[in-house]
Amino acid sequence: MQAISIISENRGKSQEVRLFVSQSSALLNDLERMSWLQEQHRIGRIQEGELTFEFRLSDIIHHLKSAKTCFETLHKMGIGTLLTGVSNTSDDLRTLKHLALRFIKIDRALLNRDNSDLKELITTAHSLGIKVIAPQVEDPSSIAKLWSSGADFVQGNFVQRPENNLIYDFDESVLQ
Repeated sequence: MQAISIISENRGKSQEVRLFVSQSSALLNDLERMSWLQEQHRIGRIQEGELTFEFRLSDIIHHLKSAKTCFETLHKMGIGTLLTGVSNTSDDLRTLKHLALRFIKIDRALLNRDNSDLKELITTAHSLGIKVIAPQVEDPSSIAKLWSSGADFVQGNFVQRPENNLIYDFDESVLQ
């Protein structure tokens, strides 16, 4: 996996590398790939917090038993898990309570709804120890709404456009 190679190449340099890698629901039952990941962890190529696998909630919703087992195994290896497209529906909130998650990405549509919906989701996630990422942030008004609602991280062109390298000047990007 290319992400593990990138992490290994950059380990020990001045900036820590933490990669988020999109996955399909196929990983949930891929015993061969899980065995390979466990071996990479055993030999030290995967360390706590360096790698997070992103899954779309809509892809795993019908495979929750497999997702629970897979996410727990990934968690034991130090690989974080993240669900994208999470809203504040009762089904989504219930799903959060059953999976070993480090992060969620909120459904962009929540930014266009009542602020209480956004706050409810963020409060629930935080009570479960889950960090909240707001994707596709394109304007200052979205930042203000997210800040007041308690989102942990923002992502989008307002922060920085996509780059081909891992260089990002966090000191220059602080919002005040």
